[in-house]
Amino acid sequence: GEQLLVTETTLNEIVDKMSGTPGFERVQINTYQIPDKEQLELASSLYGKYLSEDDYSNDYYAVYRSGIETAGLLIFIAAFLGLAFLASTGSILYFKQMTEAEQEKQGFRTLRQLGFDEKMIMKGIRRKQLLVFLIPLGIGILHSIFAVKAASFMIVTDYTVPALISIGAYAALYILFAIFTM
Repeated sequence: GEQLLVTETTLNEIVDKMSGTPGFERVQINTYQIPDKEQLELASSLYGKYLSEDDYSNDYYAVYRSGIETAGLLIFIAAFLGLAFLASTGSILYFKQMTEAEQEKQGFRTLRQLGFDEKMIMKGIRRKQLLVFLIPLGIGILHSIFAVKAASFMIVTDYTVPALISIGAYAALYILFAIFTM
């Protein structure tokens, strides 16, 4: 939320004026700064001992650690699902293209008899394979870009660099499937 820094006198004046307002409740928040970052975990555990079950604790270190653990779990799940999806779509395209190549053998024989050399036929095969593999890859990258923009807006964090790294890694793996197919 929004924060406003005022003197204690101004704060007391505001409290005096607001105290007659229905639903008014004064909340006191105590803050402590620990200059030694290595002592944060110890300070967090000591602070937690003095809180009762009813107290609301906004211990920065505990919240930070919880956020890191949650982010790590989400990254693992997203990476696993992404790799599973990549492997399945790459395999489906690979087997589909291999089946089509088996069916097109007679067409390749005919092209050879018409005078096309192996280099020209392979050039046509490469173009076809790149088209077959690049269209889904392009759609996936566009989807990822929009998903990252939406996630960055909702979470108010910029995920552009990690997203570009993962998109690059997935694109490299997907292109490997295309090369194996060729």
